[in-house]
Amino acid sequence: MSVDEEIISGVMAEVEAVLAMYGDDCCIIRAEFPPHLTVHITPRTAEISSQQFVEAVIGIEAVVKYPEEPPCIYILDSKGLDYKRQQHLIKSIRSKSCDLSSCFMFVALCEDAIEIISEMNYPEGECPLCLYPLYPENKDSIPQPFMKLMSCFHCFHSGCISKWCKWLQQQNDSEGNENTHVGNCPVCRKKFSSKDMEQVGNFLETDSTLLAYNESDSEDEKEFLQCDTENIRRNFFDLTLEIQRKRSGLFEPMKPISIFPRMFLPESRIPVDTISDTSVGSYGEGVHVLAEETTLTTFEGPTEVRKFKNSNSRRSRSYYSKTERKPPPNKKWIPKEGSTSGNSVP
Repeated sequence: MSVDEEIISGVMAEVEAVLAMYGDDCCIIRAEFPPHLTVHITPRTAEISSQQFVEAVIGIEAVVKYPEEPPCIYILDSKGLDYKRQQHLIKSIRSKSCDLSSCFMFVALCEDAIEIISEMNYPEGECPLCLYPLYPENKDSIPQPFMKLMSCFHCFHSGCISKWCKWLQQQNDSEGNENTHVGNCPVCRKKFSSKDMEQVGNFLETDSTLLAYNESDSEDEKEFLQCDTENIRRNFFDLTLEIQRKRSGLFEPMKPISIFPRMFLPESRIPVDTISDTSVGSYGEGVHVLAEETTLTTFEGPTEVRKFKNSNSRRSRSYYSKTERKPPPNKKWIPKEGSTSGNSVP
């Protein structure tokens, strides 16, 4: 037997091994060399469908130079996997095929794909109805219960999908539609399967039971709040609180006071006659003089009122005296020709 015949026989034996391991999940598209097959892979959940959130169908097509060259690997179909996770899955399998070059790798690639998809077996993203995350990023917060549609693996919060199904039923009843079909998936528009309809019906029954239970609890709570014992306790608490407030025994938050630049503060009630004139000089900057006999108001510091008489008269005279033009020293005024006075002013 030549080398090529040995390789071909080994590849065909490998295809039979894949078919024996995965059974109906494996579909042989081309049995001759180079073979072409697809495998339906699911996460390892001990065949519990309620705990399965993702699945995929991968295709493996061998080339003529297989196993020297890795086969062509692609994703034929997937459920519960977004584009990012699909790319991660296909890149990981292709990287594994490059590492196993020159070896028979069909079974190894399928097992590696199952391991990867088992790690990604969780719902990701937001609920399409309420747009809140299905699984909270904060580990301390408690996630809301959600359900998965078996037909397309799209996940929704249980409360959201139950309200949506109730609305559909009300619409059918109002329109007189006798169709008992619940509806389609809000995302991909696939029809609900029998399992989906049964699951939604169970959620509706549970939701109605919880609603009736909550209504009974609310009625009991109202009766308790209106009983005599609760009214006496509430009145005693209000009376004690009022006594503490009158005695200044409560630490209440202070009201914020906003003070802005150039804001006039309220005037003090101190009589003006009791304030001496000597205290006027104690003010620094921020004093505003209105007239010769006027009110002195400060923008910053304590609010006091002062009266004074012509305190700036001397300052005004000194200011205007400095602005008068004087002849420069050691210079004389030269009179014009034809002037009557010949005296020069020093």
